[in-house]
Amino acid sequence: MSAFSGKLKKIIRKQKRKPQIEDSIIELNDFPGGPYGFEQVLRFCYSHGRVEITVSNVSLLYCCAFFLGMTEKTSTSNLLKQTEKFLEGMFYWSWNDIIVSLRSCEPFFSYADSYGLIQKLKFEVLAKIAQNSHM
Repeated sequence: MSAFSGKLKKIIRKQKRKPQIEDSIIELNDFPGGPYGFEQVLRFCYSHGRVEITVSNVSLLYCCAFFLGMTEKTSTSNLLKQTEKFLEGMFYWSWNDIIVSLRSCEPFFSYADSYGLIQKLKFEVLAKIAQNSHM
C-alpha cells in the first residue's frame, strides 16, 4: 500500500529510524469515510492501481487519495490523478449525478470541504443552473 501513498511512505520511513519495536502499529485517525474508505483504497492498491470510479464513489476516493498523498510523486498510477480526471467530466454529468456525488460527501464533509471538492461540486451545480436558464 505504501507504494501508492506518500503519507504512508513517510510514516514507515520514520518508524524505521526508531529503535526496533516489535509489532509496530500505524494508526490513521479520522480516515475519510472510516473503514469503508480505507477498504476502497486497499482495493485500489491490491488491484495494481485500478479501480472503477463512479459518481457515487469519486468523492470518497478523491478525499482518501488526497489524505494519503496518493500523487504522481509517489506513483504514476495514482488515485488522486484518476479521480481528478473523472471529476473533469462533471460538466457532462446529469443533475442527479452531481447530487449523488455531493450527498456522498456527508460522512467526510470536512475533508471534502478542505480539499476543495465541495467547492467544485457547488460550482458545477451553479453551472447547470446557468446552463438551463438560457433555455
